[in-house]
Amino acid sequence: PRYYEIYEQYLEQGLFRLPVNALLLDHTQVRMSKGSNEDILINREGNAESQYIYWEEGIEWLEWDIEVETEGLYEIEIEYMAVTGKTRRDIERSLYIDGEIPYKESENIVLFRLWHETEKPKVNHVGDEVWPKQEELVRWNRIAVYDKVAVYPEPLKFHLTKGSHTIRLSYVAEPVMLGEIKLRPVKTYGNYAEYIQKYINEDAKNYNGSDIRFEAEDHVAEKNNPAVRRESDPDPAASPISRGARTLNVYGGWRWREGNQSITWEFEVPEDGLYNIGIKVLQTNGKGLPAYRRIEIDGEVPFYELNNYRFSYNNKWQMEVLGDKDNDYMFFLTRGTHTITMTVTMGRIGEISLAIEKDALLLSGILRHIFMLAGSEPDPNFNYEFEKNIPDMVPGIQKIISNIQDYLQTLDEICTRVPEVYNLLSMVRNNLTEFISDRYKMAARVNDLRSVQDTLTTVYLDLKYSFMAVDYFIIGKRDNQWMKGIKSNMFQQTYTTLCNFIRSFYVDYNAVSGMIDAQNKEYQVLNIWIGMGMEWAEILKNLADELFTPETGIVLNVNLVPPSTFQTQSGGVNVLLLA
Repeated sequence: PRYYEIYEQYLEQGLFRLPVNALLLDHTQVRMSKGSNEDILINREGNAESQYIYWEEGIEWLEWDIEVETEGLYEIEIEYMAVTGKTRRDIERSLYIDGEIPYKESENIVLFRLWHETEKPKVNHVGDEVWPKQEELVRWNRIAVYDKVAVYPEPLKFHLTKGSHTIRLSYVAEPVMLGEIKLRPVKTYGNYAEYIQKYINEDAKNYNGSDIRFEAEDHVAEKNNPAVRRESDPDPAASPISRGARTLNVYGGWRWREGNQSITWEFEVPEDGLYNIGIKVLQTNGKGLPAYRRIEIDGEVPFYELNNYRFSYNNKWQMEVLGDKDNDYMFFLTRGTHTITMTVTMGRIGEISLAIEKDALLLSGILRHIFMLAGSEPDPNFNYEFEKNIPDMVPGIQKIISNIQDYLQTLDEICTRVPEVYNLLSMVRNNLTEFISDRYKMAARVNDLRSVQDTLTTVYLDLKYSFMAVDYFIIGKRDNQWMKGIKSNMFQQTYTTLCNFIRSFYVDYNAVSGMIDAQNKEYQVLNIWIGMGMEWAEILKNLADELFTPETGIVLNVNLVPPSTFQTQSGGVNVLLLA
C-alpha cells in the first residue's frame, strides 16, 4: 500500500492519541546478512560505550530486535555520516518491520549527502563569473525519515504494537556510517499564536536596530544536492546586477525543484530579540502554481505554519515577508550566529498529485477492459455495449470527473492565477464527460480516453516539481524600505538590454570562455569542437585551464557546434565546414 492509505488507517484507529516513549536501537546486538557485527562496529573517538556502524557495500541487510512497551506511532531518526566514494549518489536504504515493508514509501529511505562551496566564484577571461568548486561536507548529520519525493510535509509514521519487533535496513545504494537510530514519539508543532505568546510572556523585546541584509548566493552554509547552485538572473532587479558580463547573483532556480532538496543559509544578529524575516524570491513555478518550502530556524521548525510554507506565483521578483494574511511572523533570535533552512515540499499540490496517480490507475484499468472487449482499435460503427459489459466503467469515469472538479477547486484556492495544469485538467474533465454522454459514440471516442490518460500523466509529472530562486534575505523590523526596488522599471530594463546588445558585438558566442584566453601567446593552442551544451563545455574548459594547461603549456580553444552535425550521414563535412 501507499503511505496515504496507511495514514488513513492510523486516523481511523486513533493511533495519534496513544503516548509512547523513545526507543534506541542497540548496535551491539545488531545482526547482519554475513559476518560478525564485530567487523562493522567502531568505537566513536575511542569511546567503547559509544559505537557506530560502518556499513559497506556487500552487506545486504542489518537488523535489530526491539521491545515495545506501549503501542503507538513512531518516527525514525537516524544519525549518519556519508562515506566519500566515487559517486555523488545519495545513500538509500529500504526499511522493513517484522520482515515486511509497511508501505511503498519505506522502500526508499534517503540519507542525503551534504555539500558546500570551497571558494568564491572566479572571473574568466571575458569577465563572466564561473561557478565555484564544491565538495562534500563530511560530518555527522541527524535527520528524520521522510518520503523520497516530499509529498508529505512531516516525517513518516510507523505503527508498532506492544511486544517484540524486528527492524531491518536493506542496502540499496552507497556505504554509510550509522550512529544513533532512534524510534521517537510523533513530533508535534504548536501554531504561531502559541509560539509568539511564549515570548510575549517572557517579555522578549522587538528588535529596532538596523536591518541585517545578506545575499543568498554568498551565505550558503550547506545544501544536500550538488546540482543546486548559484545562478545568473539578467533582470536589473536582481542584486547585484548582472549586466553585460555574467554575474552569479541568485541561488536556486530551476535546479532547486525536487522534493527534499534543501539549502541552509547562515547569518548573524547583533542582539536578542524578535525579528521579522523577509526573503526576495522569484517564483514562476508551473505558470501559476504555488511553491512550498519547509522552513527551519537553527535546524528546527519553530511552529506548524512553517512546515509547509506557501510562496505564491509571481513572474516578477517579490519580497516575501514570512507571515500569513493577518500577521508578519516574529522570530525570537539570540545574539550570534543562526541558520535558516528551506526544503522543497509539495504542500497541497502533493494531495492532488497522489489523487491524480490513483485516477490514472483507475482509467488504465477501464481502458484495459475496453481493449479486452473491443481490441485496441474498436470499430466506431459497432455498439459494443460497454456500459453493460463493463459495469464499472461509467461509475469509474464519473468518479474521476468528480475528483477533477475537486482538484480544480483546490487550485482555485491556492493559486493567484490560472496555472497551465488547470486548463489541462479542465480539458480532461470535458473529454470524460463527453465520452459517457452518448453510449453509441463511445467506440469512436476510445482514443479520447487514451489522450486523457496521457494528459493525466503529464499533469502528474508537472506537479512533482516546484522551483524558486532566492536573491537576498532581510532580517530585522519590517518597514516600507523592504519593498522598494524589488521590481525593475522600464528604464533599467532598457539600459540593461542596450549594454548586452553592445557587448554582443565583441563576444564570441561560439568559443567557450575559460580562465585562460586561447589567444594568449604564452601557450600553444589546441582547437577542439564539441557538440554539447554551453555548461558542459564551460566545465571542460575550466578543468583544462586549471589542470591540463599548467602541466602541458597547451591551452584549449573550445568551440560549440550543433550536436546534429556529428551524425554519421553528413556530419563529417558539416563539422569541417564549421571549423
